[in-house]
Amino acid sequence: MDNPIGLHVGNALEVAESIHCLQGNGPDDLMELVCKLGGHLLFTAGRVNSFEEGNTKLQEVIDNGAALKKFKDMITSQGVKEDVANKLCADDPWCVLRRSKYVTDIKSSKT
Repeated sequence: MDNPIGLHVGNALEVAESIHCLQGNGPDDLMELVCKLGGHLLFTAGRVNSFEEGNTKLQEVIDNGAALKKFKDMITSQGVKEDVANKLCADDPWCVLRRSKYVTDIKSSKT
């Protein structure tokens, strides 16, 4: 948690970015990280026969919407009302999330 892995830092910003990733619309480097780390986890857990198969399987569940549906199921089981969960996972999570009054862009001086 010492270093951001996406483009955004802050609760609602990170939630929105996570939902965009589950929709297949996250930043390329974050999407790659999610699939590669997840692929390793699936392989280590014995759910797939290779890291590559895990990577592919993760990309498939993102592409076919199963990952986003699982997220929606998880948040509703934790008490989020179904209509709110549906709105949150629709095209733009900002229809539910509130943006902070103050946002500061911070640019890195190096890659």
